[in-house]
Amino acid sequence: LILVQDVWNINVGADADPSKSNYGVTLRDVNFLGLGHQLDGRARFAPNLPKGYNLGGSYYINNIYRSLISAQFNYRYEYGQTT
Repeated sequence: LILVQDVWNINVGADADPSKSNYGVTLRDVNFLGLGHQLDGRARFAPNLPKGYNLGGSYYINNIYRSLISAQFNYRYEYGQTT
């Protein structure tokens, strides 16, 4: 007996609170460009935020050239501050 399960590597999500005009969207790819890298992104839109939105994302590389070294790059813009 052989069971095969195919898993979609891209996930998209969204949420909304219309009473507060607050909306969000997320995106995750656990096999970016077929390289095994992970890419995450998220955005939040609301009128009470400084520019009307917050953004965030990360890029993760595991086991660079089979060296057991990993790297992660992050970006966040939240409440008027960038990190």
